[in-house]
Amino acid sequence: RNTKYPEDKVYSLFGIFDVHMPILYGEGRQKASKRLLDKVHEDYLCLEKLWPTDLRKPHVEKERIELAKGSLLPNAYRWVFDNPDFKR
Repeated sequence: RNTKYPEDKVYSLFGIFDVHMPILYGEGRQKASKRLLDKVHEDYLCLEKLWPTDLRKPHVEKERIELAKGSLLPNAYRWVFDNPDFKR
């Protein structure tokens, strides 16, 4: 992509990441990149708090459930396979 200012290459990524930030011409590519990465990371951390479990560490979640409930429920996930929405 041809751009007029170095930071335009970073600004062109705003839509891809669904980020709404002010465009600050003159800040340079490096500072614009840092602002974009900070915003994406901030959004990620916000969404992470909504997850019921830590998807990055399933073994930790398994142990946490086993300690709290005694064990995992056998076949508790089977209903998903019978769900018509899942089969689509």
